Amino acid sequence: DQRKIRLNGIDCPEKAQAFGQQAKAFTSKNAFQKNVTVISQGHDRYKRTIGEVILPNGESLNNLILENGYGWWYQQYSKDQHKHSLEIGARHSKIGLWSQDAANAPWDFRSAKLRHKS
Repeated sequence: DQRKIRLNGIDCPEKAQAFGQQAKAFTSKNAFQKNVTVISQGHDRYKRTIGEVILPNGESLNNLILENGYGWWYQQYSKDQHKHSLEIGARHSKIGLWSQDAANAPWDFRSAKLRHKS
């Protein structure tokens, strides 16, 4: 059955941000309609499951997204230094969203959006 999972330890660009659509396409290509294992870390305030998604080949989707430059290590909610090193590797390789000069973190994008509404 199909479920929405909040990926633990990472945050991806919003759809309206640069690389938002590419991040969504990358995630879908790797996980949509596949039998995955979710290692639950609890629930967020919206009652979504927070989890590590393990793909059929045993790889972590969360880590794959970071490794390919389609997300940020969400330091505020994660102390996982491996995820941090995957983001740093993607930054140094200038792949995905790190190919642009000033990648805007999604939490900053959401915050700015809220400020403009008030």
